[in-house]
Amino acid sequence: MEVGNNVKILEGSYVTADTKIPDNSIFGGKPAKFLDETSEAMDLYMPEYCNNYYKNLVITQPIK
Repeated sequence: MEVGNNVKILEGSYVTADTKIPDNSIFGGKPAKFLDETSEAMDLYMPEYCNNYYKNLVITQPIK
């Protein structure tokens, strides 16, 4: 499987091993297929979203 940059894979999707997901795309389904292109705004907001997610992450089980 090859996954490009600025990609969104929808929850519950099944991506097969031979799938190539190009940059700036949205994939979803079972099996996953191309649905749409991501917007340019995703480049601006995704880093902030990811940083906030990990800052607020609460680990409920010990790390082994």
